[in-house]
Order: sequence, then C-alpha cells, then structure tokens
Amino acid sequence: SEFCAHAPDRFFGVAKIPTTSVDDAVAELQRAAGAGLKGALLDAYPSGSRVGGNPADDPFWEASAGLQIPVSMHYGIGEEAPSIPPSGIAPGLKPPMADAILPMAAGGVFDRYPNVKVVLAHGDAGWALHWMETFDIQYVRQKHLEQYMLPDPDAVPSDYMRKFAWFTVHHDRSAVRDRPLLGEVHLMWGSHFPYDDSNWPDNRQQAIRLTDEVSAETRQSLLADNVGRLYGLPGYEKGFTDEEVADFPALVHF
Repeated sequence: SEFCAHAPDRFFGVAKIPTTSVDDAVAELQRAAGAGLKGALLDAYPSGSRVGGNPADDPFWEASAGLQIPVSMHYGIGEEAPSIPPSGIAPGLKPPMADAILPMAAGGVFDRYPNVKVVLAHGDAGWALHWMETFDIQYVRQKHLEQYMLPDPDAVPSDYMRKFAWFTVHHDRSAVRDRPLLGEVHLMWGSHFPYDDSNWPDNRQQAIRLTDEVSAETRQSLLADNVGRLYGLPGYEKGFTDEEVADFPALVHF
C-alpha cells in the first residue's frame, strides 16, 4: 500500500493473505481493504484444508464477498505437495489451482456467497475448455454416484467455473480465439513478470501480438477494461452486469 501510494492513479495492490487461521485471514483482508488494496492472494486455504469448499473457510469467503475483493489463487494451491509449480518443462498442463473451483462449487461456497470472485492467475486459460467440457460430460453421466453434487440440480461444473472465475492470459492465443466459450469478460492479459516466461521489457509488443486478430474494442477489454471492471478501478466502478458474467454457451447438451 505504501508503494502504491506513490502513484495511486497507476498502482493498485493485491494483499498476501496469511493462512495461519481463518480469523487471521479475515482480519488481514479487512485491513488490506482499509488500506486501499484491490485484491487478495491465497496460496493455501486459511483453515488448513487441502481442498476448497470446507465450511471452516466460510468466514473468509463471506468477508471477500462483502468487501467485493477478488481473490487470486496461487498456482499450486491445494496440492498435497508444497505449493510450488512443477519443476522442469511442463507444457500444456492444467495448473493445480484449477482443482479449487469444483470443490468450492460442490461445497456451496458460490451459492452462499454469490459475490465471490476468484482469479486463476498465471496459469493461462487454453487448458480450461477441454477440462470443463470433459468434466461436464462426466458429471452428467456419473452424478448419480454423488462424488460431487452441485447445489443447483440443473447446473454443470463449467457453469460455476465460468461465472465465478477469471483467468489471466499471456502466451495463450487459443484462449483469446475461444473467448466466447470461456466468457468474453473473464480473460485478462497479464505480464507474468518476473517469471521466465515473461516478455519484459517487451510486454507491450507481446500483448499486441496476442490480440492482433481481434477488434479494437475486444483488445481494449482484454488488455485493460476487464481487469479494471473486476477490481473496481477508477472509472470502472460499475463492474459487470449479471448477463455479461454468465453469458456463455453450453459445452454439453443433454
């Protein structure tokens, strides 16, 4: 917050949330909101749970919804192993954080707190369509086994993931091309700095190349407006309409 205070019209901070207890997480989230920070980051669930949707974490999600603070998930949240990306070259893999959404949906988090917004950051999004489509198919065919039971009997997993989750994209032309299926407002360009896949100091050129096949209006949304609206930045306080957030075609038909 001190860093951002030097250029409050340009810098907007995200708070690192402690995971020592749910009470600590809620207190820090409230303190961060009071300090003007716009988002929060979790690299583990505050309750100590290995999966999302644990009712013990509800006070944190309730606070997030009430404060209107989007929560970014660390790449490796929820893994049995330490919360770090896989070592070595691993192209095309689904990031571990992707597995956070379905347990939260099945646990009723999004139904209890419909203002919760989750950001799957630094994992791109091209993997998401195949993941969601196959999960929807398997859910429809196997939900009688009750391994996962969504609170809405007419919903499928992708309904929750596409309504309540936002994705950052960097080297991900496939996600940009398939954005109508992911949800037009749910993609946001990110530089990935300081990781080794960042194009810094050529971020601007890379962002333009990523969006060179879309209209000027869509480019503006992907590179600026979507993130401004998600975090309620100056000039974007109105955020999204319900139709924009949930306007996407079905991935399975039955």
